[in-house]
Amino acid sequence: MVWDVKSRLGLAWGKVLVYGTGGFSYGLVRLTDGASFSGYAGDGNAPPNASVAFNNAPAPKNSLLKAGWSAGGGIDYAYTTNLILSLTYMHVDLGSLSEFSNYRRPNNILGGTGFTAVRGWTFTDTNLSFDVVRVAASWKL
Repeated sequence: MVWDVKSRLGLAWGKVLVYGTGGFSYGLVRLTDGASFSGYAGDGNAPPNASVAFNNAPAPKNSLLKAGWSAGGGIDYAYTTNLILSLTYMHVDLGSLSEFSNYRRPNNILGGTGFTAVRGWTFTDTNLSFDVVRVAASWKL
């Protein structure tokens, strides 16, 4: 969900208003670690060293409030005295978000006190920008 505080500046002639718009935007974003790490532990022989499968599931992170900017433009057309039709394009940029996660096989996966022989790492860097096209009809009293 994104909110913004912006202004419009444009030119009007007849029933048409063409404008540019821009300002401050902010929103709640959440980056989910989409990496999974799977494998086998042990040498495949009898316990306590038998092969045991392990994996980790992607884990969602808490939402963060990110601030950025928005810019775009649009056109409004007064179809009638009361009905206004609008077409707007906006580019919203809330910066970027990075997530580093790692996986380590638990020491007791085989039921013993074995050492950790398997590790995995992921680094995800996501650009939080997007484009919005909006079509609207407004009724003026």
